[in-house]
Amino acid sequence: MAEAPESEPVPSASTESEITAAPPDEKNEEGPLPEKRRKLDKETSEKLEHRLGGILCCAVCLDLPPAAVYQCSNGHLMCAPCFTHLLADARLRDEAATCPNCRVEISKTSASRNLAVEKTVSELPSECKYCAQVFPRHSLQHHEEKICEDRLTGCRYASIGCGWRGPAHEARAHEAACAHPGKSAAEVVDVLAERERAARDANAVYTQVLDLLSYEKITINDLQLKPYRTEEFVHKLYYETSRFNAFGHQWVVKAFVNRNQRDPTQSTQREITYQLILKSKTLSPLHVQWVGLRGPYGEAGVRARVQQHVFADDGPEAPPQPLPLRDHADTNRLLANKAIHFRSPPYSFASAVLTAARVRRRRARGAAAAAAAARPRRHQQAARQQGHTLQVPALQLRLRRPDSSTCSPTTGPRRRRSRCRCATTPTPTGCSPTRPYTSGPRLTASPPPS
Repeated sequence: MAEAPESEPVPSASTESEITAAPPDEKNEEGPLPEKRRKLDKETSEKLEHRLGGILCCAVCLDLPPAAVYQCSNGHLMCAPCFTHLLADARLRDEAATCPNCRVEISKTSASRNLAVEKTVSELPSECKYCAQVFPRHSLQHHEEKICEDRLTGCRYASIGCGWRGPAHEARAHEAACAHPGKSAAEVVDVLAERERAARDANAVYTQVLDLLSYEKITINDLQLKPYRTEEFVHKLYYETSRFNAFGHQWVVKAFVNRNQRDPTQSTQREITYQLILKSKTLSPLHVQWVGLRGPYGEAGVRARVQQHVFADDGPEAPPQPLPLRDHADTNRLLANKAIHFRSPPYSFASAVLTAARVRRRRARGAAAAAAAARPRRHQQAARQQGHTLQVPALQLRLRRPDSSTCSPTTGPRRRRSRCRCATTPTPTGCSPTRPYTSGPRLTASPPPS
């Protein structure tokens, strides 16, 4: 057994244990492995996302708000569709809308938007419905519509009859093997005719509107439908405008919810129907065409749709028509407002015979008015040459300085024996005055010469 040198101390058992235990201590100081750290970070982030989703969700539908976020005075959050639905339900029940959590009264003026929550929700991750990849919510829609390779798309030859639908990454292979480009014109002419017919039907409304602008009588009215209640046991909500004038008659527009359903709050799908009503009497049937548009203060988009009806004393009401909204969710937005604003330009329809008769009458009236206006003009020019008359179309004024002893009689257009204003006996030329005249000019009136 060899001796240890004096300079080197002999390690004890405790020292050896400390030396052997040193590597595990160093490993603990470095922390967990990278793989384990990534797994922990992922679990932590998922838990945080779930917690934020439970905190920032809507108090009505319990889902993350897609766009605008409203809050009551106590801070409870609601998405925009649920908020307008609560206001619409309150309008239909004729009561004040309340928060579903704290029951505090809410309205468009008392509730406010929470921009911090909107930005936070837009940054939360969400899965694509096609490829199941995770993206921020603000960029998810663009990915699903433009970028995703698994999104549903069609063939580029769909205009000539190809009805293939599939994922975007298979579209190129399908188009290379598609048989429709090799078809003859006789084989695809039916498909092109159908597409042309569909395009013509889509543009028919705009063609009708442009044709209506060429009619003789056109009026545009900005209408405001105000809410009212029926006098029944269960008060039903309906909307009505004030009377407005068009084509020499008085009109009213009425609107109902779900075709005057007994309790519209029990249905999730709501629809507004309206009808045009003639309030004044008409001597002959009146054929009217009209179209409803969004008003200057309206919030809902409306599709242009031309309606027509023949109004008479026995049928002054047009049949109820559904309000052609672009989005059915806008029904609750309209019901949540205090009033509904629309612009209705009704157009009067006249046949060719009536229009020609009106044109002839208008020309005759114009010729008569021109002749009547030219006749006084000739007399006025002759009077200006003489320098002592002042003439207007309906009256000729003559300035005369009478004598102090006699006054001029008032003569008629045919110079008949007239009665003087200051005597009771008729005289042909003059009379003795009953009262003296003062000096100065006298203004007498006589009709213009024939």
